Amino acid sequence: YFGQLQEEIEPDTLITDIEDILEKITGDFHISNPSIKVNYSNSFGVPVMVTLNAIGRRDNKTVNLGFAPFVIDYPEYPLQDISSYLKIDKTNSNLPDLVSLPPVEVTFSGSGQMNPTGPSEGRNNYVFGNSRFLASLEIEVPMEFWINNLQLADTVDNFLKSDEEDEDDNPFKAENIDLLSLKITVSNGFPLGASLKLVLYDSITQRHLKTIDASDIIKPAEVDASGKVIKPVETFTNIDFNKDFFEASSDADNIIFLFTLITSDENNKKDVKFYSDYRISFKAIVLFKPNIIF
Repeated sequence: YFGQLQEEIEPDTLITDIEDILEKITGDFHISNPSIKVNYSNSFGVPVMVTLNAIGRRDNKTVNLGFAPFVIDYPEYPLQDISSYLKIDKTNSNLPDLVSLPPVEVTFSGSGQMNPTGPSEGRNNYVFGNSRFLASLEIEVPMEFWINNLQLADTVDNFLKSDEEDEDDNPFKAENIDLLSLKITVSNGFPLGASLKLVLYDSITQRHLKTIDASDIIKPAEVDASGKVIKPVETFTNIDFNKDFFEASSDADNIIFLFTLITSDENNKKDVKFYSDYRISFKAIVLFKPNIIF
């Protein structure tokens, strides 16, 4: 009997470096069935109970992993070696909520204790000269999740605006376009839909000059109770960039892109699944009417 020696796992913090990305995202995103599996081979004939604490933080939100202490499987005499595994998933922890936060930082701590139940039951600890513990890690994140109005925003320089140096020599200017019309047809076999807004923005006056709203440019496919697609959904969208829009582009120094993503039946936050046989097809017709001055 080797006693009940206990060792602490030194607290440590993992910084995910995704804070800049998260500042551009709003809405809810939930990964439904992630798992962490540790496969191991153990030839130490000593039971060890491990306590693992993990807390994810983002802004004022925290999620505790909530994984109960566990005993590492060990050989019992006359066995010299045993193979087993440990799995952390939605059935025994809050791993989906922690991953879906998603955390800006994760704090780890814990402990390990030999012979957690004491010397009862005729404990027979043993170690061989060649005893070892070997482990490998598997992380699975199946394509099973739901999205509820997840919005991604990005601001770029106004690429429609002519450079002042080339303005006199350039016969083609954005403000000389009378009309640009896109007619888009999409047949979507994925349970994921999207909307798009394009905003001309004047950073000096902090005004939105013009907005192009392409709501439901891609509608999500219908799914069954298990989250698998039943059939594709067709969407027809007209996006018109008129003369007023292109004239306003000369006063805007930025363009803001707003993408909104949803999954099928987003109001009920139903899990959807992605399979390799899903398909999406689209066609676009462009109508362009310029007014080029020579």
